[in-house]
Amino acid sequence: MLQNNYCAQTRRHAPITVLAALCGLFLAAGEASLAQDADANYPARPVRVIVPYSPGDSSDTVARILGQKLGEFIAAAGAQPGKLNYGSGGSGSITHLTGELFKLAARVNIVHVPYKSIALATTDVIGGQVQAAFPTIPGAAPHARAGRLRALAITSTQRSGALPEVPTFEESGVADMIVTNWFGVFAPARLPKEILARLHNAVLDAMRTPDVRAKFVNLSLEIKTTTPQEFATHLKSELEKWGKVVKAAGIKPD
Repeated sequence: MLQNNYCAQTRRHAPITVLAALCGLFLAAGEASLAQDADANYPARPVRVIVPYSPGDSSDTVARILGQKLGEFIAAAGAQPGKLNYGSGGSGSITHLTGELFKLAARVNIVHVPYKSIALATTDVIGGQVQAAFPTIPGAAPHARAGRLRALAITSTQRSGALPEVPTFEESGVADMIVTNWFGVFAPARLPKEILARLHNAVLDAMRTPDVRAKFVNLSLEIKTTTPQEFATHLKSELEKWGKVVKAAGIKPD
């Protein structure tokens, strides 16, 4: 299982710094119906609330409060336990674990459908073969902007600059859905501290250069540099967090 391989790797290496993080996006098919019988299973598709005013004004605030109670996919999943499904990039992948975390946070029963990649899963959401997915923003944002997918929520603490109109899960009434797919640089565990410090500073210098920052922005990646100690703490908390999800979901190695 990917999670087990990842854990083994982190034990053999010492963290230098977090390079970048990108947030997960909850997507649903733009036009596909989630049920056949609209009367019996309403809402059969996400409920859309149109606010003809700027974000942040009183009308927008009221609509968000109501929207949380009308939530777009959760209501449909609650009315049809085990009938809706979501695609992932494979068993044990971050897109699979995010889906399982969502099931726990929203208290819904949706079925996991593993794919060889999250790109393939996203394609099948567009085609209506699966109802939802949790891809990262860079691969999904163009489809959302083009109207092929409906972006329902984002797994960060703040909205994304790439899709500023998409609310966070917390704004949508779902707590404990903070997920970032981060990247880091690792070095051998027994590397002398002096060399580790030099490598760490070299990475920081690279991340500060305008061309690197511009390339990351184009990929919808957010740069968050840390100290080796901060990264080690973050890594420990991530392992504990996802370990609980793996246990609760009963995920086993393939």
